Amino acid sequence: MPAKPFVFIDTNIWLYAFLDSGESEKSARARELFQTTEAMLSVQVVNEVCVNLIKKVTAQPVISTSASEEKSCATLRKISRGASRHSK
Repeated sequence: MPAKPFVFIDTNIWLYAFLDSGESEKSARARELFQTTEAMLSVQVVNEVCVNLIKKVTAQPVISTSASEEKSCATLRKISRGASRHSK
């Protein structure tokens, strides 16, 4: 089986994958990207995702359709809580 290609995934793709944005096609395509590639990201993207999740997660439900997605969401929630404590 060939290795999955490494792909840099920018902030908006992470957000489509983790938030119910009302754009189900984009959310589905974002989640598919995570299943078919090895996702790479930068510190800047982590920070941007955390800031946006802190702002949006209280207003929108997090999509969780598999155990791996639930683990990813839980990890981002931990990062988000840590970022919010450090920004005060």
